[in-house]
Amino acid sequence: MNEIKADYTTDGKFHVTRAEPRNIMLIGRTRTGKSTIKSLLVDPTVVPTDLTLKSDSRDPLFETFHVSDNRIVLNIIDTPGLFEHGDDEMSIRDNDAILNTIEVCVNREITKFHVVCFCAAVTAGLNREDIDSLKLLVKFLGDEISKNSCLIITRCESKDDQQREKMRKELSEDTYFKEIAPFFNSIEPFPLSELLISEVRRAHEKVKSIKDDEIQKMRSRTKKQAEIIEELRVARLNKKGDIAEIIDRLTAISLPSHEQHNCFQERHRELEKCLIS
Repeated sequence: MNEIKADYTTDGKFHVTRAEPRNIMLIGRTRTGKSTIKSLLVDPTVVPTDLTLKSDSRDPLFETFHVSDNRIVLNIIDTPGLFEHGDDEMSIRDNDAILNTIEVCVNREITKFHVVCFCAAVTAGLNREDIDSLKLLVKFLGDEISKNSCLIITRCESKDDQQREKMRKELSEDTYFKEIAPFFNSIEPFPLSELLISEVRRAHEKVKSIKDDEIQKMRSRTKKQAEIIEELRVARLNKKGDIAEIIDRLTAISLPSHEQHNCFQERHRELEKCLIS
């Protein structure tokens, strides 16, 4: 054992230590500085990239940062696409974004969040849609989210203490913000409910099963189409067989039922024209 200790002290290149995970979720509209927050964790001196017309992130992003001094691993989950506005499909898009994010976390065995950060840019402010989207998130994750939520106002680096205090006062008096103010309470880790985890996993398996079934049906349909097309080619070449019946069978396997009916009618009209001529 002494020899092992001596060899490890002399030649050991990798020193493994235990680290406590800390799971952080960043939510908010795109272009609110969520990606900048992550980059500043690694290097506070980094200069953020210039604003562009296109958002950097599309799908839920998962990144891990190691804080060696404190023996902590930060798992940061970014949620692009959430809280977007502009059309009647907002709620559907928010639902999908939340479920996709939860699925990413569940697949990585992350079932507890230590901090949920709602990011809002001072240039954009908060509005009715932001409040509704945050309420939707609480509905998915449960009221426990209020135990560890915080609000981060970005794009206000140039503000002095007096201006920031004024912003805090305006925020506390804002009609919309009063509805969600209780969400930002003490910081305590909260777990995702087992029911929610099982529902997400079940939905994921169902989607996978449906996709596999659709692929199998598509392969079978493609094979049948190839057989009918070959039958049609031979019938035309030999001028034998009921070509109209073969075309109808090809149409039936290629189109949905409502399109089949329309196509059949059009096909028969064309055949009648040919017979008359």
